[in-house]
Amino acid sequence: MNSLKAFVLPLLPLLLLAVWWRPADAGRTLPSAAPPPSRPASPLPAAGCAPRDLQAPDFHRIVVERDGPSLLLFRGNSLLAAYPASLSGDLPEGRFAVCGVSRGGPEGTCLALSYCDRGEADRGLSAGLIDRAAHARIVAALAEGEVPEEPIRIAGGFSIHGAGTRAGIELSDDHVEQVAELARTGTPVDIRR
Repeated sequence: MNSLKAFVLPLLPLLLLAVWWRPADAGRTLPSAAPPPSRPASPLPAAGCAPRDLQAPDFHRIVVERDGPSLLLFRGNSLLAAYPASLSGDLPEGRFAVCGVSRGGPEGTCLALSYCDRGEADRGLSAGLIDRAAHARIVAALAEGEVPEEPIRIAGGFSIHGAGTRAGIELSDDHVEQVAELARTGTPVDIRR
C-alpha cells in the first residue's frame, strides 16, 4: 500500500489536470499563450494584460500563498493543482496578471507578471525613483488595463519560473510547464498570506 501511495502522490497534479482540463470547454478553444518550444522565444508583451473576466466557466486563475508557500491553480472555483513554491522575500502581495509566457530563454519557461499598482507608483514618486511624468504614465496605463513600462525603475519585475533562478516565484521545471500550458495573457495571479 505504501509503494502505491509513493507512486500515485507525485502524479496527483497531473491526474487532476488530465481529469479537469478540457481546452474546448464552452465550445471554444483557448488561444495559445506562447510559441511552441521549437520556435525561438519571443519577447514578453509589455501591455494589455489586465486580469480577465473571473466569471468565465473555463477561466483559470493562480493563487500564490506566501504561508506555505505554494502556488494553487484553479479553473473557476475548482482547484486543479497545488505546487510547492519558493518565493523571494521581496515578493509583493496583491492582484497581478500574466503578461506573457516565454520558452527557450536562459531561465527556461517563464510567466512574466504585471507589477505596479497605484500604491507602488506613489511610493516610487515619493522616493524619487520616478518623476511626475513617469507617475502620470503609470497611472494612465493602469486606467487602461495595461502594464506600464516604468515599474522596472520602481522595484523591478517578477515572474513565475522554473528552478535555479532564486527570485520571484520558483516552481520545479515540470510544474512551471504545467502552469504555462493553462495560463494565458490576462490570467489573474493573486499573491497573499
